Amino acid sequence: MPPCRKIASNLLLTAAGDLVRDPLVCLSAEGRLLAVHRTGEAAEADRSPFTEFHAGLLVPHFPADWRDRFEALRGDRTTPLPQLLAPLLLPEGGVLLLLSGLDYGRLTLTDRSVIRQIAP
Repeated sequence: MPPCRKIASNLLLTAAGDLVRDPLVCLSAEGRLLAVHRTGEAAEADRSPFTEFHAGLLVPHFPADWRDRFEALRGDRTTPLPQLLAPLLLPEGGVLLLLSGLDYGRLTLTDRSVIRQIAP
């Protein structure tokens, strides 16, 4: 199996709208999601060799026009992110994004929420 890019985070939202805590994802050289594993805790993944750690919520399969979509969502601070994002996610393809600056207790967006692309 060719080497993959390994990324760990606090949370991952699946295309089905489910949350995975302490995920470790493997990406192909082209940025395609190859596998998702649960590490048990974020600190464990942080110690894994050649693994990037990004604090926040990983969101694979997001549409390529993610900036515009995020701006449209920014005003909703009450709907939990799994419900807010699930209708947007593509069954295959898309981009891998990271959402940070969230209200982790309610899992909603805040004034500090930011989004950035991790992989094409």
